[in-house]
Amino acid sequence: MIWLEFDLDTLAIKKYLWFGGDPGLALPDLGARVSRHSKANSKGQKLERPMHRVVGKGRFEPLREINFLVDRMFG
Repeated sequence: MIWLEFDLDTLAIKKYLWFGGDPGLALPDLGARVSRHSKANSKGQKLERPMHRVVGKGRFEPLREINFLVDRMFG
């Protein structure tokens, strides 16, 4: 997974964040925390999204430049 941080004024990318394994390997374990819908249903309940997981920003590896991202993705 790739998370981009960008400058709000210029829209220039400031940082690349990477979550993944080595090229050709499966993703690391996503954890057990299930995400919820952002909007409530008619009963006011925000139901779980069973096929989605919450992955905290701290689990992502910060990368300064796109060439480091390309290396992490393709080796």
